[in-house]
Amino acid sequence: MALSSRIEAEEFRLSEIIRPEGIALDFHANSIPEVLGQIVALLIRARFISPSDAPLARTNFLDREEISSTAFKNGIAIPHARGPWAMGAVLAYYPDGLDWHTPDSLSVRLVVGIALPESGFRSYSLYATRLAEVLAFGRMTDKLAAASGPGDVINAIET
Repeated sequence: MALSSRIEAEEFRLSEIIRPEGIALDFHANSIPEVLGQIVALLIRARFISPSDAPLARTNFLDREEISSTAFKNGIAIPHARGPWAMGAVLAYYPDGLDWHTPDSLSVRLVVGIALPESGFRSYSLYATRLAEVLAFGRMTDKLAAASGPGDVINAIET
């Protein structure tokens, strides 16, 4: 069954879309645009987007953020952008936190960047919703603070 079909049927695991090479546990940034640039670099490292798509991806992430903040409660932000690439997600942990205008005024420490393909938007928006639920209600930022590597992160996502 195709990933988009499994997402719609809620028969998928988050680790299918988050690869170990797309996980960074000690990032630092001073601004949202700087974070989004780091997210694009992680998406390239994880082979979800090509280096030639980096300028478009950065622009699309910034444009989406201007529409409305992608920050949630509990120190989590889930920026996302659509474009000519495959579905994929990367995860970055910012131990110092940064201001992202969250609903609860907490600093964002966990950023999950999602590259969304231009087609199949319904199934992928379901994925983003499911991811937000897991992160927000699974105390993920606490688990990531204790993670020592990508394997710990993958295990935390799946439990």
